[in-house]
Amino acid sequence: MRSIETLVTLKETFYFVCPICRIAFENGAGEAGVECPGCHFLLSCGENEPMTKSSNEFLKQLDLQRAVEWEQEDTSASSDVGSQADKSVKWVIALLCVALLFVAYLCWQLFDSEGSGVQASSPPVVKTLQGENEVDMVAAERVLRDFFLASSVEGKWEFVHLQSISRDRFEAFYSSRVVSSTDIFVLSSGWNAKNKVIEYRVKSGLAVSDVFVKFDGEAYTFDWCSYSGWNPILLSQLKVGDEGDFRCFVGFSNNYDFAYPEEKWVSLVCQQAGSELPFYVFVSRDDTVLMEGLPQQLSTRKKVPMILTLARAKGNHADNKYELKAWVSKNWFKP
Repeated sequence: MRSIETLVTLKETFYFVCPICRIAFENGAGEAGVECPGCHFLLSCGENEPMTKSSNEFLKQLDLQRAVEWEQEDTSASSDVGSQADKSVKWVIALLCVALLFVAYLCWQLFDSEGSGVQASSPPVVKTLQGENEVDMVAAERVLRDFFLASSVEGKWEFVHLQSISRDRFEAFYSSRVVSSTDIFVLSSGWNAKNKVIEYRVKSGLAVSDVFVKFDGEAYTFDWCSYSGWNPILLSQLKVGDEGDFRCFVGFSNNYDFAYPEEKWVSLVCQQAGSELPFYVFVSRDDTVLMEGLPQQLSTRKKVPMILTLARAKGNHADNKYELKAWVSKNWFKP
């Protein structure tokens, strides 16, 4: 057994330095058999083992050892903090990458949808089903865009289908409205050979609508009546016994009365373009043609644009009740 290298007694406390691992430590007992806490070497405390260091030297070494231990602890703590910081930075970078990828995906979807709208109408020439004429889709879309981009009544009138409305009525319509230039995105387009019209679904701001460009074999004109929801006469001007076609928004209703019970009639609630006042249309359940033509897209939650042939309700009924005579169109284009 190797002898103890240093032994100092201060206030009944013994201090040791292990000759093997050089750890300085203290112990309350000074007899033989003291074990080093570092390497578990058994130290000898016999009388023939003189001290080789003074108490001051021992304390200096003890302070040095503790300073080394504290430095190691600080280094370990700093390493842990650094490791945590590295992990946090990695998480932040990962989240930023995911966010950038998501933004890139949204941008791609946006430009793809816009691009798809342009591509849908990009074929320069499409033949009609009858083969009588060829339709220039580029020229048709140019008329469509020029109408929306025009910032004056005169500018818009240039592209309007002249047979649908007079110039006076057109100007009267815009007399109480702001005429502005608007850009559009074409979401879809298609040629309707039967009606000789190009059907478009366009997006302007947040609004999506169906618009039409007519083709008479020579020129392309914008169907303004279907776009504006124009009606030749006011609904209130319809006389008893007369019938008229009206563009309106249509949905299901639960409005029934003694003259129009639910057992015999289907109730519809309607609104004209630019008006918030509802009126009610009743469909006879005994009319198989009308019942079979009842559009599937009708609901109580949302009104859809349609053209209906209406007649004023007979008898002493409210002015806002009418009977359906025919389904004209499931949109606002009138063939």
